Amino acid sequence: MNIIDNLIQFFIGNYVGIMILMLLESASLPVPSEVVMPLAGVLSRLGILNLYYAIFFGTVGSLIGSIIDYLIGYKLGYPFLERYGHYFLINKNRLDQVIYLFNKYGIIIVLIARFIPLIRTLISFPAGIGKMNVNKFLIITLIGNLSWNSILSILGYVYYEQWQFLISLLNEYLYIFAGIIFTSLIIYYFLIRKFLHKISF
Repeated sequence: MNIIDNLIQFFIGNYVGIMILMLLESASLPVPSEVVMPLAGVLSRLGILNLYYAIFFGTVGSLIGSIIDYLIGYKLGYPFLERYGHYFLINKNRLDQVIYLFNKYGIIIVLIARFIPLIRTLISFPAGIGKMNVNKFLIITLIGNLSWNSILSILGYVYYEQWQFLISLLNEYLYIFAGIIFTSLIIYYFLIRKFLHKISF
């Protein structure tokens, strides 16, 4: 088993790993669901995972991450996100865009945005800022996340052979990817450390 296979097995080849990765993704951290859930589908097709459990735990993680962002918006509001959002890699222009969409279209955009890349994970912030009813938020978010994760997982399950090609590319350029990831983590660490020195609750 090569290094990429080991990494996939460690992070996505178990339900806890899938749940954690999807939690981070829905909490607006740079973890792509477009990679995690299709690979979960691939591993399900290969008999390593159960497809239904993978979707379930991925959706649980997505829901928890969405709740975290909702609570940040609800409790701390836009001024906090405007001032400190960049420490968490939250793009202010994109955040303003989803706030505009939420103010214009209301509850329905919370569902629709789950299917739109780049803004799908940010939509929980304006829902919290706008004090959207928490029960409505949970139901709509659950429907959106479950649908999105199911679609991605099923695509990976059906087209698993094409994902083998992606894995081979990752193997070929492993050290480049590893260098990029390592550098990003170091930068992120120092940003967070600087942030923690500036803010107190």
